[in-house]
Amino acid sequence: MVAWHRQSELPKYKSHIQSLLKHWQTMTESDVVHMVYTTRNYWYSVVEAVYSKLETHLNSLNREQREMLIANIEKEMLDDDWEEGDQFNRYERWLGDLSDKQKELINEYYEQGEFARQVWRAHEQRRFSQFKQAMLLSGTEQVSPELLQQAIVTTPTALPERILDIQARRIKEYANLAVKLKDTMSDKQKKHFKEELEELLELLESL
Repeated sequence: MVAWHRQSELPKYKSHIQSLLKHWQTMTESDVVHMVYTTRNYWYSVVEAVYSKLETHLNSLNREQREMLIANIEKEMLDDDWEEGDQFNRYERWLGDLSDKQKELINEYYEQGEFARQVWRAHEQRRFSQFKQAMLLSGTEQVSPELLQQAIVTTPTALPERILDIQARRIKEYANLAVKLKDTMSDKQKKHFKEELEELLELLESL
């Protein structure tokens, strides 16, 4: 699996970063939307590739191990470490210190997304319930493959239509934010962003 990822997927990531380094300063909202969908598909490719091995591994767990896995996942889902200002962390990594205008733009984006986050959390809870059923309520030692397929989404089209609609809207709003932030970047932030991309590319090339 590691060899497959190195040979099949890493070249895609490197090509993506190289293109971003070359074109990010002229990217439009449409370009950003395309980039988001492209990177999302990278994740689903990995999920599809590892799914059969994951199912085999889950079937190998005994009842106690399955219950422990469920408890650990549930704990992670219940933990809420959100603090005031956390919405800026990801952007500060890529841009460095943010201006007041940039913080205002980011806050506006996050306020727009509260309903979408609530809907997604509810969706995640439903998927987790299906996962628990697959692991514990199948009535046999075997994991229920039908419930597991429902719990672990392997393609974007397997998501409910309502979720897809909300995701599409949020991606457009994110693209709008990205372009606005790009237009407000100082020379120092542009240099910082470029260096972050170059470091990421070096990391990918070393793997």
